[in-house]
Amino acid sequence: MGYITMAFDASYQGQSEGMPRNTDKPQNRVEDIHGAVDFIVNYQGVDRERVGILGICGGGGYTLRAAQTDKRMKAVATLSAFNTGIVRKNGFLDSQMPLLRRGLWMHIKRERTNFPEKKCGIRLICWIP
Repeated sequence: MGYITMAFDASYQGQSEGMPRNTDKPQNRVEDIHGAVDFIVNYQGVDRERVGILGICGGGGYTLRAAQTDKRMKAVATLSAFNTGIVRKNGFLDSQMPLLRRGLWMHIKRERTNFPEKKCGIRLICWIP
């Protein structure tokens, strides 16, 4: 009895293939984790009921996300988990939120000020808080 382990490079990184190189998209990373589980559960000697996963740094955040929908992972551990999606959206420790909100409100103010001149009735503003 022992452990069967694997380590892999994420899509577009290191020894993995694909273009564009060095692309880091959270949805790709989560799918990479699902793919790793697909592979390992079919490897000879693996007990499908005892699959665990460890994610480190950004991989910890991706691992937690993947484990939310993939119940084949019976144990999940992270080391210094980092949610890059939130950091990209809000800045580190939400540091960019005031700037993002200010930019949105400035845009809305301009739109409201110029509204009578516009011929359209509704304008869609795409913004993710």
